[in-house]
Amino acid sequence: MRESAFEYLNPFIIGSMVDDAKNMRTNKGELPDLLTSADKIKRFDKAFKNMLTPQERRNYILGQELTLQEITAAVTGTTLN
Repeated sequence: MRESAFEYLNPFIIGSMVDDAKNMRTNKGELPDLLTSADKIKRFDKAFKNMLTPQERRNYILGQELTLQEITAAVTGTTLN
């Protein structure tokens, strides 16, 4: 993640993906992601935060506060729907 010149996997994007995975698993009215485990998401979240620098942690948490839909809309002007 840190070695990529283009930062394809930056903490902000990973944070938004983790947040969306948590919500997709627990929101009523949505189909659950069968490849996602709520327990494993929580374990990943905790472990990943411990590996980040303070700046990366701030970006990761900011990414969790926004949804992937909001990020996609801001970057592309369209939604994933």
